[in-house]
Amino acid sequence: MRQPALAFVSAAGAHRAATPAEAAAINAAAHRSGLTKHVRHFRLARLIISTKGPYAAAILKPTGRLAGDTASAVFAEHRKGWRLVTTKRTQTVFA
Repeated sequence: MRQPALAFVSAAGAHRAATPAEAAAINAAAHRSGLTKHVRHFRLARLIISTKGPYAAAILKPTGRLAGDTASAVFAEHRKGWRLVTTKRTQTVFA
């Protein structure tokens, strides 16, 4: 008796790398947002732009005494540029 074949289809990636201009605009949006006012110095990592909609995602990595805490961030593109929509804390490391 023949067994049905299972086919695994990988989903196509729906994101791309940011251009230097997009990265600079998103970085500026992250630093001027009220959601990040409690963190003075941080950098963006793993910045990706959605190809399906006007969204971007990145990891916010604080430097200094908060260096162990990271947060995922979602940005939305608007008429005047990018805006930080939400953040979610992803990791806490106690030193």
